[in-house]
Amino acid sequence: AKTKPATAGPPRLVDLVGAIRRAARQSPMSNPSTPPSPAPASPPRAAAPVQSTRKPLQFSMRTLLIVVTVIAVASALLSYFGASIIILAVGVVTMMVVPVCLGTLALYCRGFRQMFFIGAFAGALYPHVSGAVATVSSVGQLVLICMIQLIACTACGYAALATRRFLERRGWHLPPNHDDSTPRA
Repeated sequence: AKTKPATAGPPRLVDLVGAIRRAARQSPMSNPSTPPSPAPASPPRAAAPVQSTRKPLQFSMRTLLIVVTVIAVASALLSYFGASIIILAVGVVTMMVVPVCLGTLALYCRGFRQMFFIGAFAGALYPHVSGAVATVSSVGQLVLICMIQLIACTACGYAALATRRFLERRGWHLPPNHDDSTPRA
């Protein structure tokens, strides 16, 4: 008879499947006429060492080259145009991209998140409605408008949540009751 050499490594999948099949054949459930026998006590095993599942940070040369090129071009533009390029870039992101992202989140979320993002979208439109977009001429004004927009988004989002909770507590989200004053068809 051939015997397998003892290995110190982890068990193979084939060995595990075989052990499960043998245990199923010897299970008391497979033969209900015999009473179940108590399981033999096994000695406690030592805890296995914890291994990290994180992969180390690795960067490809291509990614590093692209990042360095973007930083170099941005630095050159910054030194050539000054602060106006920063105002333009941050202004476009703040005034145009943030409302689009909040509107998209309002469409694709459900429940309380959807209500919060609808309110935040309304708050993100505040700089457009107030006319503050046309008056941005320095980095300080841009920072102030970004802070006001952030505060408006947060406040309007939470106000929308509070309004929804208020309406749900009053029962206004329920279907109409046809027995009060609405005539039946």
